[in-house]
Amino acid sequence: MDTLRHGLGRTGLGIPYMVWGLVLVALLLRLVALCVFHGPDLVSASESGLTAANWVAGQGYTFDLYGYRTEHPCQSFMPPLFTIIVAGCLLTPWPEVSMGLVQALLSSLTVLLVFLIAKSLADSTVGITAAALSAAYPPFLVLVDQPTVPVLNTFLLGLFFWFSIQLLRSLDRKWAVLAGLTLGLCVLSRPTFAGFFGILLITLWLARARRGGRWWRAIVLVAAAMALIISPWLIRNWWVQGRPVGVSTNGGFTFWNGNNPFTTGFGFDVVIDDLQAYSGEIVEAAEGTEILEVKPYPLPLELRDSVGSLGEVELDRAFYQAAFGFISQDPGRWAETTVQKAVGLWWFRPNIGVSSGFYQEAWILPYKILYSFVLLFAVVGLVLSFRNWRRYVLLYGVITYLTVAYVAFNVITRYRWEMKPYLLIFAALALVRAGRRVAVRRAWPSWSL
Repeated sequence: MDTLRHGLGRTGLGIPYMVWGLVLVALLLRLVALCVFHGPDLVSASESGLTAANWVAGQGYTFDLYGYRTEHPCQSFMPPLFTIIVAGCLLTPWPEVSMGLVQALLSSLTVLLVFLIAKSLADSTVGITAAALSAAYPPFLVLVDQPTVPVLNTFLLGLFFWFSIQLLRSLDRKWAVLAGLTLGLCVLSRPTFAGFFGILLITLWLARARRGGRWWRAIVLVAAAMALIISPWLIRNWWVQGRPVGVSTNGGFTFWNGNNPFTTGFGFDVVIDDLQAYSGEIVEAAEGTEILEVKPYPLPLELRDSVGSLGEVELDRAFYQAAFGFISQDPGRWAETTVQKAVGLWWFRPNIGVSSGFYQEAWILPYKILYSFVLLFAVVGLVLSFRNWRRYVLLYGVITYLTVAYVAFNVITRYRWEMKPYLLIFAALALVRAGRRVAVRRAWPSWSL
């Protein structure tokens, strides 16, 4: 342990050469993964891919809502950041290769961020251990070949944590601006991340006694920098929709997706019997199948005739109203589904790997075994971190907030992977603490045992 702490050479940035070596290993592993695994098509893998393809084809920033709005496609449905990246890759001679390289680079740099965050919260040994776990963690290798937003979100979340930790330590204006700019990018990637501003505000307020009266200036700078990044897209959406609107209009559909009479709460999966009872229609499925992925996802009955004619903002609100209508009519079923979503987010959802096309079913059992160990050590590390809880308040807050936000809407396994680096940090804390205890015991004379 002392060798890791003190015996490593460091670059001019103060980062051990071993860490740069881990970043290089991570990159090589991810490049190999790109050659071995074959993920879904760049365009059809996500709504962002379909929107980007329309954009590049000269059809505007449009999405047909899974075929429901072919005549009047949505123009603000998806957040822009990942869509812009996909569009840029589509303009290159080899789009899939370009996207894979972008994701491999972002995922590898996330390993560096994991080291920096873990070192700041604990020490260099924990940082190197967490970085090594992140570099080699198999799901991260698979994720690189899936052209969806979690790789980008994981990287941006790491940047936000790193800049925020530095801000909490110094209240320097530079870190406030960087944290705000990064938070703005986070929101342009996933609007739910806007809640991080409140968590940072609370964290700065809790630290006010140790930082004096300057804490509120820092939060003003964060807000200003965040607004600088987000406001151009908000202005664009206002101009397109003719009224103020948020970063995207997909919130209502996603909320309905996870809160309705036939949902499992996960992805596009439905309970077949419940869907048949709700719609009054027969759902074709193999005999014995209880849960099925349905695309396009079934609409609320009251929107079937108007989905193509309603304005985009009105449609978004109508989806929310339909979901809240279900919650008010059947709170017991909603509560049951909510608990199931919470368990599925941090454990495994029903039907995982069966129909998504993102994972091979043969991977599920090895992943369950691996994740069981990660979760066990992460829980131990989380308990150990309570001794220095002030250092980890931001981390606790973001993980709690994301858990609540995802469970409130809809859960996909990939959402957990955005938070997985921080589970690995807690797991590394437990591993390093256990290693140090073993080292101390071995150093004791036999008569003292």
